[in-house]
Amino acid sequence: MLVVVWLALPAPSVKDIRETIGSFGWWGSVVFVAGYGVLSLVPIPKSVVSVAAGFIWGFGLGVALVTIASAIGAGLAFLIGRALGRDLVERVIGDRLRRIDDALSEKGLRAVIVLRLIPILPFTVVNYGAGLTEVSVRDYALGTLIGILPGTVVFVVIGAISSTLA
Repeated sequence: MLVVVWLALPAPSVKDIRETIGSFGWWGSVVFVAGYGVLSLVPIPKSVVSVAAGFIWGFGLGVALVTIASAIGAGLAFLIGRALGRDLVERVIGDRLRRIDDALSEKGLRAVIVLRLIPILPFTVVNYGAGLTEVSVRDYALGTLIGILPGTVVFVVIGAISSTLA
């Protein structure tokens, strides 16, 4: 039903969307970053929101906002996983977690980058999952920033190009 209503309503122009968001000044960007960060805590695709950032803010600012928002959300999920889940997971899978921890402590940065570059691994699962391991905060944060950049650029470019075609 909602799809029918959405399709029946006239779509605002790119100019109208940008003017509306622009009317909020820097608060529009702050709300976007906060909202995206919160969305990063739940397992839903964020690619649509990344495309929207490119559509609204263009390539440069869109990439910056999505990168900041993704990093905040990833960091929050990592800390939640680390604070709430480690003991339970350790009790359930025991020695296997120790082997994962050993691998991540040696190659944490590289492992996080690789995990981020595998498109079939959900962003949220990697966030919480890394929090359950002993990967260092530094390796996780740096690996996340490096690893999310290619996908972020692709989705924001799609939005930015789409806005020029609309």
